[in-house]
Amino acid sequence: FVDGDGDFVFNASEMGQLETNDKEGRDVMIQIPAVSWLENEGDQTVGAATKALLPDPVARIQLDDFVSKHVRQGSERIKSENFPIPNSFVKEQFEQRVHDYENAIADLQIISVLLARWANADQAFLLEKIFSRLGELERPGGGLTVYLGLSWYPVHLLLYSAGIAALSVRKFEILRSIFLAPIRIEHRTGL
Repeated sequence: FVDGDGDFVFNASEMGQLETNDKEGRDVMIQIPAVSWLENEGDQTVGAATKALLPDPVARIQLDDFVSKHVRQGSERIKSENFPIPNSFVKEQFEQRVHDYENAIADLQIISVLLARWANADQAFLLEKIFSRLGELERPGGGLTVYLGLSWYPVHLLLYSAGIAALSVRKFEILRSIFLAPIRIEHRTGL
């Protein structure tokens, strides 16, 4: 029933396709795809847009939206369906996968480095958001160990990049928030 009083209406047709959860009280994680309706950055690079939003306290909502949009896009790019676990190890295929992961998170890497270097204490939660969301992505549960471990490479690369940026300016609290970003355990598979 929609009577125009602010009811939130959405299409839940995919809910019927979800796996049933035999354990009562356990949530089922639903991935939300990246949205394209957020404002377009135009010709501005990701770095330039981040730099423009960071120092402006009035732009904190836009910065949050900007980071959230890129987290969704990065999550969509590195989801396990895009990186299926092969049956055998091939060096060239492994190298290509590393390169593909790096390309998939390139924008997030720029954002993470700039946030780690320039964010103030009120903006540190944005870095936590990046690492929490990427850490909670569904990982493959079986297959070759080398590829299972590699599924964590995007997170490790961002941790390294942002960590170096934070250390370069002695922002130990930012580094602490990066390493202690909360990740729900039930989503940590493929370790």
